[in-house]
Amino acid sequence: MLIGVAFQYGKNSSEYQMAGGVRRQDRIHRSSVTRLKAEDGANAS
Repeated sequence: MLIGVAFQYGKNSSEYQMAGGVRRQDRIHRSSVTRLKAEDGANAS
């Protein structure tokens, strides 16, 4: 059902979210630079 809603309305729609999906704009995108900075901070402690 979720695939049908995504096809009909798109993965960034409120209908997709109501059907149980996570909207594309609501997903957390972490860049590799942020990940590298986090690892450097953990190694310094």
